[in-house]
Parts: sequence; structure tokens; C-alpha cells
Amino acid sequence: MNDQKRTFLAIALSALVIFAWQYYFTSTTPASSESASKQTVSKDIDTTMIPVKDDSSKSPLPAEEAVAGASLVVSDFVVAGDRVNFLFASDFSILRVDGREDPKQTFSEIVVSKNPFLRISVIEGDKVRPLNLTILSKDNSSYLLTDSSLGVKVSLNFDKKDKLQYVIDSARPYQYQIEMNAKETAENPTQQFSTYLYNGASVERIVIGKDDVESEEPIRWVGIDYNYQLLSMVFVDKISAKVNIAKEGPAIIRLLEAKNNLSGFFVYKRKDYDDLKALGGQLHLAVDFGIFGIVAVPILKGLKFFYKIFPNFGVAIILMTILIKIITFPLQYKSYQSMKKMQQIQPELNKLKEKYKDDAQAIQRETMALFKRAGANPMGGCLPILAQFPVLIAFYKVLSAAVELVNAPFYGWIHDLSVKDPYYIYPIAMTLSMVIQQKFTPQSTTDETQKKIMMFMPFFVGFIMKDLAAGLVIYMFVSTLLGMIQQYWQMKMAD
Repeated sequence: MNDQKRTFLAIALSALVIFAWQYYFTSTTPASSESASKQTVSKDIDTTMIPVKDDSSKSPLPAEEAVAGASLVVSDFVVAGDRVNFLFASDFSILRVDGREDPKQTFSEIVVSKNPFLRISVIEGDKVRPLNLTILSKDNSSYLLTDSSLGVKVSLNFDKKDKLQYVIDSARPYQYQIEMNAKETAENPTQQFSTYLYNGASVERIVIGKDDVESEEPIRWVGIDYNYQLLSMVFVDKISAKVNIAKEGPAIIRLLEAKNNLSGFFVYKRKDYDDLKALGGQLHLAVDFGIFGIVAVPILKGLKFFYKIFPNFGVAIILMTILIKIITFPLQYKSYQSMKKMQQIQPELNKLKEKYKDDAQAIQRETMALFKRAGANPMGGCLPILAQFPVLIAFYKVLSAAVELVNAPFYGWIHDLSVKDPYYIYPIAMTLSMVIQQKFTPQSTTDETQKKIMMFMPFFVGFIMKDLAAGLVIYMFVSTLLGMIQQYWQMKMAD
């Protein structure tokens, strides 16, 4: 491989790194939604929705005070669990959700909207009929309601896992429509709902205010994802549905099968991976670890394991980095050995280039023969490093998607490992450590252009990392320090 080809390869690899970082490590900011939205539904369905008043500004009433009496039409009512309250309206819509233990977990404080977050209606012919519920019986954590005109009964009941279970029974089979609404808050435009979710063949994430979607497939659950919180409606089994999500409107999910019984549960949870998995219904897939989820999940479990021993996620990241370094040691060792061999045969390569400088084919032929005799592989130093790239991406996805690390402090000035270092101290330290590590790394080339590219790479990586999560930078910094120690040991062993 001549110098021009080597230079081109180095540039191509640099471009690949740039593309990969931009693709995997650039978070998408959802487009802002307008305060009022059009109610967009399937083109073949007309609607006659009852308008719902804006109850987002008032505190939820106790269940006993929410209704005047069992014989009256319900106006709005609270179903209270151990850790969460759901405020419903008589048309079976969720107006408000409150976390009882954490005031920050309140959808209506995040959102100001005249529309409910989620509403369930009956489809009759080409019309969408909202339910008009009255109370048959109730206590603090459960309700039994009915719409006598449609012959529909609704049971709502909290279980021990804080799932609000629902059962909808009807005298004759009905199709149902689910409408989801999400808007940004007027008080703080920087806080926004990020996506509508539905779990079909895979979990589809629809950026609110950005995408138009129409699909038809079996789905297991639908939901609204706000940063690290999830409001979801889960079905007992997958149900065939038509999904319409308009850029400027709500998400409309029309169930295609007419049923006498529809059951499942509502849930409002912080997106803790293990908690969601324990709830069932494949809700844990709402935590987006990307294509390297198979690597990210063990990393998350490892971090939580170390956190139980040392209750600081910064310390857990360092210990996890050490473990990853131990696991990948054979790859690192192979990379070092390959680069060392390339360094040793470099004088012979230079002689071949001088001897056959006018015959490119001869240079290539003799170079390959030299590689074979020496047992050297010019790509041997790169491939083990590239093989570790999925670990880096997975680590980033864990830090960006796992709610466990939100507001998790380290020591000193790092108060949240999921956001950037405010003073850029760790990015600078990481960059300097990478520069020093290069001094320990065997040089497999004498080409000046390639050397300059390699000298530039630590600063390039440091520039990219400066605005990423502090936890990820700490991982890179500690990993580089461990790499320096490993290379120093290998140099001593070689001597």
C-alpha cells in the first residue's frame, strides 16, 4: 500500500468517524408545536368530539369530591394509586397525570393544552362517538362506570405495580379510537414532548411537530414520551390498528377489529429500564438504546451493579470502564503487537519504495510479500480499535437514554453526569491524555501527512466530546489513562 493510498485511507477513516459521531451523538431537538392544533384524524372517519375544558391549571380533586353522586353524569374523577393519580373526564379522556411522590412528575405542569393527553372513543359507522360515563361504583383506587346508551362498561383499578388496569366490556362489538395529544408548555418552551410511540413490528418514534405518519399494523401499546417519562396505554395482546399522526395534529390510533372486550393497563412512569420491563407488555423497548442495545443493556446493568456497591454513578462509570478495559484487553494487545511489527519493518518498507520507486506494481507485490514474511498486517492496528466502537456508542446511548443517570452527581463541579462538563475540564484532560498516549503508541508510518493527521485526531475528538455528557467524557478519559498504563506495561515487557 503506497503513501497516497495510506493517506486516503486515513482521511476516509477520519470522515467515517465524523459521520458516525454526527449520526449517533447528535441529539434531535423536537420542533416546537403551536399552542393550538388541528384535530386531524383518518380521512375516512368523521368526528363529533365533545370539547374538554382545560383542567391543567388546577390541582386534582380527591376522588370523593370529584363527583356529586353515583346517579349523575361524571364531570371529572380521580383514580388514585400509591404513586400516581389519573384525572379522567366523563368521555374517558385523561386530563392530568400526577406523580404523588415527585411533584416534577406531573404532565399538566409540563403541558398547557385544551386537549386531553389521551382519549378513547367508540366508532359507529363513519362516526366517532365519545363515551358519556356514569358511575356504578367506586372507591379510592377503582371505578366501575357505564355508558348505558352504548351498552359499554368500563372498569378501572390500580394493581400493586401501580398499573391502572382497564377493562372495557360492551353488549355488542365495537371498534375503538385512541387520540393522543402532546404540546409544549407555554411557560417554558425549552421543555417539550419529544415523541409519540407505538410498538408494532418495532418501536416507532415519531417526533412531535416534525413527522407525518400513516401505517397499518398490529400494535401492543401506544404512548407519549417526554424526555425520561412515559405515559402509555398497553393492550393485553397485539391489536390490528391504523395509525395516523399529522405534523400539526394529534396522534389517531384506530383499532381495526371490533371487540366486545378490550383490556390492558395505563401506566405513567419514569423510563427506568428494569421497572418498565417488570411491567410487561414490552414497555422496556420505550428506552431507546439504538442498534447497539445488545451492548448497552449489559453496560446499564453493570453500572447499576457497581452503583449498589458504591452509590455514585461517576464511580460506577470508572469501575465499568476498568471492567470493559479488562474484557477488551486481548483486542488492545493485538492492536499494539500489530503496530509494533509495522514499526519494525518500516525501514525495509522504505527500502522497497526506493528500490521500486518507478514500478508501483512491484512495490505492492514486494510489500505484500514482506508483510507475509514478517507476519504483519497493516490493518491489524485499526480493526481491534474499530471493534470497540460499538462499546463507545452503547455507552453514550446508556448515558443519554437511561433515566438512572439523570441528575446523578459525581464529585466537585459535576452535578449531572448526563449533561456536559460546564467548565470543559474533563474534555481538556481527555484530549491531553490522548496526546500523551500517542507518544507511547508505536508509529507504523514515516509519512509526514499521516503523522499530522494522527497528531490532529486527539484535538478533533476533544472538540466533539466537549458538549457531550460528562459521564461519557469521564469514560473516555479513564479509558485513555488505562490505555497508557497498558502500553507502558507492554513496552516494558517487550524490553
